[in-house]
Amino acid sequence: MTMYDRVLLATYSLAVAVLAVLGLLTTLGKGWTLQWIAEFTAKPRGWVLLTLIHLFFLGASLRFLYLGLRRRYTGGTLVYPGAAGEVRVALYAVESLVRKVSAGVAGVRDVKANVAKTQEGKLRVQVWVTASGDANIPELSNQLYRVVSGHVRDVVGVTVEDMRVYVVNIADVARRGRVE
Repeated sequence: MTMYDRVLLATYSLAVAVLAVLGLLTTLGKGWTLQWIAEFTAKPRGWVLLTLIHLFFLGASLRFLYLGLRRRYTGGTLVYPGAAGEVRVALYAVESLVRKVSAGVAGVRDVKANVAKTQEGKLRVQVWVTASGDANIPELSNQLYRVVSGHVRDVVGVTVEDMRVYVVNIADVARRGRVE
């Protein structure tokens, strides 16, 4: 869901809550709400504003209906011929492999990964890591590239075209998560 959709959903929810309160007040016998709405719509400016509100609700409802019914992206697969037929490897499986291999590199504390397929059938890998406080970050990123691209090539049989390493945090030196 994009930021636009989140803002739209928040505005839509707030407007529905206001309408629900007005409807509840009308149901409880507060006649001034109906009188206020009738006076508001009697004016040309009120009628135009009410039309815009209805168009907003219609547009937001159609957008949410589209978001709910559209086919979700499953992540994709890598497809290549094998000895016994076609081999399909889910990108999610490659992503899991990248996380496990990256976590085994000395100096890496926490790993998140994203894998995408390029037009040529190669892989684009993004890795977000928390490095230990005593790690040399340029050396760590080079080691991550070598280990991950080599392991993916050996296990999956696909070349990593582009790999980006993002160090999102540096852990305390005193805390040791595992023996290195």
